[in-house]
Amino acid sequence: MIDAKTYNISETLRNGMHVSVRAIRADDKAEFAMIVEEDYQGLGLGKLIFKHLITIARATGINKFEAEVLPANNRMLNLLRKTGLPMTMVTRDESVYVSIDLKPVDR
Repeated sequence: MIDAKTYNISETLRNGMHVSVRAIRADDKAEFAMIVEEDYQGLGLGKLIFKHLITIARATGINKFEAEVLPANNRMLNLLRKTGLPMTMVTRDESVYVSIDLKPVDR
């Protein structure tokens, strides 16, 4: 059995925008999911949220993010690809399983 801790953040901002983030942590990895209300998609909010999640994850000892993404969710898949972080994407059972290495890259 994996000892996991679940974190949920769900906020409705003053302008009515709704943002939700969920992370399930087990050891040095975490599964994450996030939702940006449809009217606010394409404004860079997902990128901003994901950058903050990476910073928080690294500061708390998380070295890997895992996610299950629907193949039709091109915005999320493109956001993840554009991070430049080492990752694997495997499609099976009508989902794309993503594993992202968060260890800082030596340049």
